[in-house]
Amino acid sequence: ITTDDEAELLWQADRLLGNDWYAFSMLRYYRDWNSSIQETAALVVGMGHEFHPLPDLDLALQAGVGEVGFNLDQSGKQIENAGSIRWRSDWKLPWRSMALFHQGEFSWVLDDDAINRLETRSGLSLPLLSGILAELRLDYQRYGIDFEGQKDDLEWVFSLGYRW
Repeated sequence: ITTDDEAELLWQADRLLGNDWYAFSMLRYYRDWNSSIQETAALVVGMGHEFHPLPDLDLALQAGVGEVGFNLDQSGKQIENAGSIRWRSDWKLPWRSMALFHQGEFSWVLDDDAINRLETRSGLSLPLLSGILAELRLDYQRYGIDFEGQKDDLEWVFSLGYRW
């Protein structure tokens, strides 16, 4: 039997600059006791751009740098400078305000590129009630450092969330 203990909190504030460009500040906390990078807290600032190639297709790309504190399985807690690249695509479907989406993030420690994390999420988003939405998605995570001989994780997720 395998149990999973994961938690994530993400907050981002954007300052719109015009022509679909924005500056952002992001705070993120992530915990996964069953991975090589067990705990991460980050403050990242950077720039982003949104694209709208088709009426029902939205794309976003953002990159930034910041400070990250993390807890490695064997090494204890560290604070380092880090980089982050995030992307997202949303394709609005014509019925029930559903959308297909794909999002991802690659983050790494600037001084040690072996300490990195790739995370992608692909799935279906379904609005339920005024701001509450459900997601059925496939999550993939890959770490630059092995954890008990395993570098990646693939799982199906059903989640409920709120979007302003």
